[in-house]
Amino acid sequence: MTAPGLFRIIGPSIGKLKAAGHFLCLYVILDIFSRYVVGWTLASTESSRIAIRLIEETYRRQGVKPGTLILHSDRGPSMTAGTTYDLLQRLEIEPSHSRPRVSDDNPFSEAQFKTFKYSPGFPDKFGGPDDALTHCRRLFLWYNDEHHHSSLGYLTPAQVHFGVHGPVLDQRAITLARAFELNPNRFVHGLSTPKRPQPVVWINRPKNSASTIAPGSTQLTASTPQPAEILRLTGSLESALFDPLSKLPPSVSHAH
Repeated sequence: MTAPGLFRIIGPSIGKLKAAGHFLCLYVILDIFSRYVVGWTLASTESSRIAIRLIEETYRRQGVKPGTLILHSDRGPSMTAGTTYDLLQRLEIEPSHSRPRVSDDNPFSEAQFKTFKYSPGFPDKFGGPDDALTHCRRLFLWYNDEHHHSSLGYLTPAQVHFGVHGPVLDQRAITLARAFELNPNRFVHGLSTPKRPQPVVWINRPKNSASTIAPGSTQLTASTPQPAEILRLTGSLESALFDPLSKLPPSVSHAH
């Protein structure tokens, strides 16, 4: 299964945040190539209804063309519900799921949650829904616009997602060249070049051949959006943020 281009494969996931007396569910939709969070919401329970609303709202606001998107997720009840499949079929989104009994088939989303939970200031327990919501708003802004991702060549997800990282890499190359001219002895391997984002991103990359697309594998290659697309995609990070906490029953499930 191949998917060339940015915003062609998204990975929705649901994580649990510990709050006073209960757990909150953090729904996140991640662009797998750029690691950019394109939609998120916080709720008091895990529900396919909330997941459907987030997927559909993100799809609309991002201006996705029918038949161009793959949604890769785990096999949780919200992602495998019949109503979720009905939505994907209506929006012409191709579903993709982790392999049965494989817990790490969505490493990009898992890495994103790990970055969140190990970020400075992330509490062991939130004081309540309002506290968690305020913290998540700040955290997603930091993650998309300020966090320099090692797998992206230490660019931010926003720079890669919107295709504006070229001038940043050019400036880094100039800085490295000047440093090399001033003190070439410090560069034991010669002039360094800036690290760039990986041109191809895989899920379950086959081991036998770099060019083979094995069953259950997903390949994603870079395709820089045009200026009109960049304008269309930019906007408030909270474009897909909902506040359903007061309208939903308390969560009855707990993370362990």
